[in-house]
Amino acid sequence: MIVCKAFLSVIKNNIVMIIIYSAIFLIFGIANSQIGDSVSSFENSKPPICLDCNDDSAISKCLKEYLENNAEIKDVPEKDRDDALFYKEISCVVMIPENYGKDAEEGKRPEIQIKTAGNYNAEFVKLMLGRFTRVLFAYADTSVTEHELVNAVSSAMESTVNVEIANDLDEKTLIAATNFFNFAAYSMMACIVFIICLVLSSFNERMIRSRTIVSSMPRSRYNFYILISSGIYSLVIWLALVLISLFVVRKGVMSDRGIYYIANAFLYMLMSLSMAFMLSTFLRQKNAISGIVNVITLGCSFLCGIFVPEEYLSDVVKTIAHALPPYWYVQTNEWLRRAESLAPSAMTPVWINYSVLFGFAVLFFAAGLVISAKKSRIDA
Repeated sequence: MIVCKAFLSVIKNNIVMIIIYSAIFLIFGIANSQIGDSVSSFENSKPPICLDCNDDSAISKCLKEYLENNAEIKDVPEKDRDDALFYKEISCVVMIPENYGKDAEEGKRPEIQIKTAGNYNAEFVKLMLGRFTRVLFAYADTSVTEHELVNAVSSAMESTVNVEIANDLDEKTLIAATNFFNFAAYSMMACIVFIICLVLSSFNERMIRSRTIVSSMPRSRYNFYILISSGIYSLVIWLALVLISLFVVRKGVMSDRGIYYIANAFLYMLMSLSMAFMLSTFLRQKNAISGIVNVITLGCSFLCGIFVPEEYLSDVVKTIAHALPPYWYVQTNEWLRRAESLAPSAMTPVWINYSVLFGFAVLFFAAGLVISAKKSRIDA
């Protein structure tokens, strides 16, 4: 009990830092949760493309008309097309070869060449062209005349489908919940790791440590009280996060996905607690704790998709991020945002990410025990 009171006393002395990290979380967490627009229907966008048509057949004209109705055709000189792709002025260059219509009518399956910069608009154009060519080749196999073929393809391409998103949660709700819990990773790790390292460094001061060694309290009981106190503090931080989420992203948390967001945060809390325990075994100088913890928390946040969305990270950074615990935490949140179904057969990525987070927690705790045991023998 004396250990727990001393633990609480050190926390009170550093309450300002806890408030600062909590304020940062509230400000940026709430701001991030407001990003996103409500989506209840799907509407085709018109990607900007450059069309290079080298065939003047009726079929090629039909294809050109189809692209004009579904994309924004831009006239870009051939020498400037690479620059236009690089600067995203156009999504892709579509090249219709010579004799395309004649070859298609004869069943030769001619290919339309596409030059892209690798963006999602280009993939959308590929889907449009794929739809056109499938319909074209299907009718061409029936041995119809060119006029009949063009009419049949034109009629098929004019058909439209209204798509309604059959999901109890709109996109805005899922984005808000994901952004909220993603940013919570930074504040939760900073609050837990910084404060626990600071508290335990106080207990590891030479005078206090010497008094502890010669006291009548068994070493095992002392470690147990330290662990319990740290666990209670970490649990309070996690519960505060859950309570705040009920006010900020209530709809997302109260949905069927909410329990997975909260469980993910709980495992992340355990991992942060274990990391703090491990770091405290060799971080003895209080002046160094703030700098090292900031490097760890900010570095993980930038590398693992907390501050910078994953789609903007390079492949090298993503590869490095696999070795860091926050990466797996963010991956779970992002999967919950994108998932169409929470059926048991589809939940494998979530269980894997949970297991990795728990594995990091066990690894850090075991490393902390080993380092602590070695330190104790040296001090003795």
